[in-house]
Amino acid sequence: MHYEKSLRELRLARKLSISETARMLGTPKSTLSLLESGKRKLSLATAIKIGKAYGIDWHT
Repeated sequence: MHYEKSLRELRLARKLSISETARMLGTPKSTLSLLESGKRKLSLATAIKIGKAYGIDWHT
């Protein structure tokens, strides 16, 4: 699954920097950067955190 581009696009659509997003998620900037570059696998827990931070409704 290629989620890297989508993660970056979601963040940029909300006009958020990596720093701002990392603060919202309680995650180091480096982790978010690695996720967006595809150098780190996205865990379900992190996907849920990102979804909540971006206001994504998982039930639709």
